[in-house]
Amino acid sequence: MGETKALVEVDGLAMAQRVAEALRAGGVERVVLVGGDHSMRARLGIDGVEDRWPGLGPLGGLATAALDAGSGFPDGGGDVIVVVAACDQPGLSADVIARLVGALAAAGPEVVAAAPVGPDGRRHPFPSAWWARSGPALGRLVDGGARRADAAFGVGPVVEVAVDEAELVDLDTPADVVRWEDRSGSGGHRLPRSQGPDP
Repeated sequence: MGETKALVEVDGLAMAQRVAEALRAGGVERVVLVGGDHSMRARLGIDGVEDRWPGLGPLGGLATAALDAGSGFPDGGGDVIVVVAACDQPGLSADVIARLVGALAAAGPEVVAAAPVGPDGRRHPFPSAWWARSGPALGRLVDGGARRADAAFGVGPVVEVAVDEAELVDLDTPADVVRWEDRSGSGGHRLPRSQGPDP
């Protein structure tokens, strides 16, 4: 993207703020940004926690979120659900968040997570809902060398929730942002530096 994704504006709002709004509207009580520096978090108006595995990929962020959500509970947060989402998913809705949380809460005790499945049948790690008690197992995966977020599904059974593809779109380049805004009809985007994207 050439800039910190969380700060890139889509439809007039920083991507991380859009996702935070969807999480709150979906019933998430506490929204935190994993990683990033204090000034970025302050600019976004979102609390944050330090990534326990900085620079080691999205699985470390997922594990950090679960461990943070379970901290302070004697049982590691046995009945606490943590929802993880990528900051670059502009189509994420409160409905999907609520459905993931509901599916996990209704599943059997052996189920560790609820994950969305798109029309192509592929299971996605973001967004997803996890029991916070899965944090230690997720951390062991990272310590063992795993980096891809979908490796998290190896820690136990996962319930799947059918989700429309538009909810799962992530934006990785300035061209992706333009395509998204053209499709949504908003037109025009602004990157957080005045000269715009790199060619």
